[in-house]
Amino acid sequence: DIVVQGIAMPLGFAVGDWPSARMLAHMADSLVSEMLGVRTTVTGLHRSSLGASRAVAGCSAGELPERLLGDAGVLVQPVEGGCGSAFSTTHAVLEAWDTEEVLAFFDDLTDSGRVVPLDLGSVGYSAKEGLFVPHGPRLAALVTAGLPLEIYASYDA
Repeated sequence: DIVVQGIAMPLGFAVGDWPSARMLAHMADSLVSEMLGVRTTVTGLHRSSLGASRAVAGCSAGELPERLLGDAGVLVQPVEGGCGSAFSTTHAVLEAWDTEEVLAFFDDLTDSGRVVPLDLGSVGYSAKEGLFVPHGPRLAALVTAGLPLEIYASYDA
């Protein structure tokens, strides 16, 4: 166990609900529990990096309710519900992308004087948030409409 403010508990992982995040969490769980002998638990499966980041920040609801998203998905009131407390049973998220929403959430925690989760850096690979059109739909569009979807190749560049 780990000890947080005098309370012994397992190391809690917030896990993104996509394949690479689940795989990375499984690897970390195995390494931490078997190699270090620390008991671990998955505290929640999250649809987004923002949801997992909110869980680490101690927010009572990991996922951000839609009512708090303004135009173009920009955060309106991100720090309600216990966010930024010094105590959380979720201690780590291993694949949280630095999306605009996550960065805005951390900025708002900082601006309000609350505890902000510490970014320990990359796990060794980087990626960009953006639109992806799989090969099948791309080929179908080319065959039926004759339109190459090359514009999407640099959508988030």
